[in-house]
Amino acid sequence: MKHRIVMLLIASLTATYQPLFSQTTWTGSTDTDWHKDCNWNTNTIPTCADDVIIPDLANDPDITGIAHCRTIEIQGAAILDLNSSGGGRLDVGQVGGCSGVPTDNGGCSISGCAWDGDGSLFVYSAFGSPCICIPTCSDQTICKIWTNNTNFDITVNLPAIGCASWGGGSTKVITALGSLNICLASTGCCPPNGTFGGTWTSTDGCSGAFSVEVINLL
Repeated sequence: MKHRIVMLLIASLTATYQPLFSQTTWTGSTDTDWHKDCNWNTNTIPTCADDVIIPDLANDPDITGIAHCRTIEIQGAAILDLNSSGGGRLDVGQVGGCSGVPTDNGGCSISGCAWDGDGSLFVYSAFGSPCICIPTCSDQTICKIWTNNTNFDITVNLPAIGCASWGGGSTKVITALGSLNICLASTGCCPPNGTFGGTWTSTDGCSGAFSVEVINLL
């Protein structure tokens, strides 16, 4: 009886144990460089604790420096190009840690400073029909999508425009690699065309100014 209890306890421990390893899958979303974090689904370059999967994709990974993984599965017709003559090395299944510092070629993180706040990108035809300053003028709204192609959140402080207002307020946050539909609504008849200045800041400490051109078809 004692022997049977011990066996059951061992079985229970085995069933609930979870190894401290993670799975990382190659996406090749940027190029063929193994050493760029944006080419992996976890946005991190694999370490010696990662079980790596290489699917059959258009961009096959190319190892040109020191690379690590715990296990590796190359699926279908996928190819792993190990440029050993150029210094490429893949350490697989290293127990107790990896030898050598993994190579990181960067090239993924786009600074918030790179966001283009040029007024030419943010031209609003504020009203879809001529705005004539007579009592029959109707309120109108025009919307435009602004895109943030950087890896940092960007806060936009939209300018004050007399007889028009920004939907949801004049301070907007466009998340990293995200887009936001920004709407400008007239609250009556507006003056002729004008260019209005605004400012932006990003979470990596960058800042700048931009302009919004309001076009009233008078």
